[in-house]
Amino acid sequence: MTYLHGKVICGGTALGTAYVFHRNAGQVKECKTACPADEQHRLENAVEAVKEELTGCAQQAKSDTAKEIFEIHRMMLEDDDVLDFLHNAVENDGLTAQKAVFQAEQYFSQLFRDTPDDYMIARIDDIRDVCGRLTAYLSDEKYADKPHEPFILAANELLPADLMRFGAENMKGIVLGSGSVYSHASIMIKEMGIPALICENINEIKTGMSVLLDADGGTAYLEPDEETVRRFSCFKQSAVSNPFEGLPCKIYVNIANPSEVSGELLKKCDGIGLFRTEYLYFGRTDPPGEDEQFAIYKEILEKADGKNVTVRTFDTGSDKAAECLPLEKEENPALGFRGLRVYSLYPEVFKTQLRALLRAAVYGNLRIMYPMVTSCSETEEIRRIILQTAHELSEQGIPYKIPLQGAMIETPAAALLSGKLAQTVDFFSVGTNDLVQYTLALDRQSGRLDSFNDKSYEAVTALIKTAAENARKNGIEIGICGELASQPELTGKWLEAGIDYLSVSPAALKK
Repeated sequence: MTYLHGKVICGGTALGTAYVFHRNAGQVKECKTACPADEQHRLENAVEAVKEELTGCAQQAKSDTAKEIFEIHRMMLEDDDVLDFLHNAVENDGLTAQKAVFQAEQYFSQLFRDTPDDYMIARIDDIRDVCGRLTAYLSDEKYADKPHEPFILAANELLPADLMRFGAENMKGIVLGSGSVYSHASIMIKEMGIPALICENINEIKTGMSVLLDADGGTAYLEPDEETVRRFSCFKQSAVSNPFEGLPCKIYVNIANPSEVSGELLKKCDGIGLFRTEYLYFGRTDPPGEDEQFAIYKEILEKADGKNVTVRTFDTGSDKAAECLPLEKEENPALGFRGLRVYSLYPEVFKTQLRALLRAAVYGNLRIMYPMVTSCSETEEIRRIILQTAHELSEQGIPYKIPLQGAMIETPAAALLSGKLAQTVDFFSVGTNDLVQYTLALDRQSGRLDSFNDKSYEAVTALIKTAAENARKNGIEIGICGELASQPELTGKWLEAGIDYLSVSPAALKK
């Protein structure tokens, strides 16, 4: 038995047969074409096919993070710079479609690598992933040898496209030879809840060998002996499958797709603490209509069978761009039009969502919350719009109900003003992803800044305590729905701060 040590992407244990995956190096045999028109046609077909594939991936993805990634990739295939490069390479340089894609990958990867912008550097893997999909389509590349039995995937590198092609059904663990724990592939692995490590000497893993992956301890055992397998099997059976079970607070789950809601999931929690509705707006040219949204919200409420369902109104902007709600390019989009600020630009789209929500509220315990709140005037204005919407529905004879309304505490301004803010809403929900970003001035898209992150979250905790104290004084509930809620090691800190509920990713309940 030998073993490899590595960095943890996602904790957990897994035992299976290794499958070694070698990513296509992108070599192109035919570089020039005698008929550019035919190659242009092939290229256009490939672009449209991959865009459709990415839209399907976003719809099927089980996590909001995965949906964001596929939406970013689809938008790359609508970028004028990318499309112009591809078409010029075929039409003017006489290259084959595959060679044009290969050159595009090389050019934009280097372009992103040379920029001082951390966000653009992080897009290198994205352009490689997109070009890999185009190459696979143009070469009719298939993953015919994908294992049909439980396996441990070993690869020098992995992109989001590879994860989707392999799927999570039989992939029990992952060992990577390179990459970052902050890459999009790593983020997706965490969301999928698959035990995974980044290890050196990955070439020691051969297809067909037995691998025991102890991602909690940062070790992969190759050809483990019976005693090691027995020890980990006993540990796995005795471990608590749900680390949040038995806590003195409510446990909700975060969802981005109605298909995520199931009876099995709802048995493990007290309801839905965050439904990210912006994903209803992605991958389409027109926003979803009132009846379409009403049907979705009603379905979720009926599935919840009386349990709370907290719906966040659409939070587009910044890194979550929706084609049907276009925004002007901004120098610093994280500080620009996003969240409820977008509603002033699209008031009728916001009103449509509110009408659907008020109608659906008749069918269960619906709560609405609003993103990126920074002042009381914002929540007061939304309450005015809610009353106006209710009046319109009443005049039309349409059944409705005004649900409880909450504000997200994801800016220092909201936390510091929480005493006054608590008088305008019915509950608080802390969005720790953005609260960390804005409190510590750390771009959440940049893994390079991780060393500057205060892992004790001292400043963030102080803001959360302030919001919790003000919530308690005003008799309203406060919870956490950001990524930090899904980390069991931080639960004690949040309970001590006065948090009433945690809303975690579905994968967190399976640990």
